[in-house]
Amino acid sequence: MLGAFVFGFIGLFKIFGVQYDSFLSLLIFLLLFFIIGFIVDLLSIFLINAFSQQIRNSKRKFLVRLVIDCSFSWFAIHTADELIRSITIPSITELIAVFLLFLLEVVMDMNSKGESNKSSLVP
Repeated sequence: MLGAFVFGFIGLFKIFGVQYDSFLSLLIFLLLFFIIGFIVDLLSIFLINAFSQQIRNSKRKFLVRLVIDCSFSWFAIHTADELIRSITIPSITELIAVFLLFLLEVVMDMNSKGESNKSSLVP
């Protein structure tokens, strides 16, 4: 799974022309992104849950989740980009990567919920 994530980022960076000095600098960037992302993800989950309890409409809940999750993920990727000088990611690429990560997370959540619902139907 980690390898797919790393090669997914490499592919995305190739498509969008991201410049990096070496494979090692890319790995350091991804490691830093994971560390920062883990920390800010805890806060974003808390905020998403807090706001979701206040909102009844499922479309609005999704929109709140989109805004909070993408904002915090963008903060993580942008901070990692700024800290690693040997990699340069254009802002539009950062935003596209954040949105793709959000979509991947939503699909994985739907898939895991679908599997748990299927298993509850089986005696």
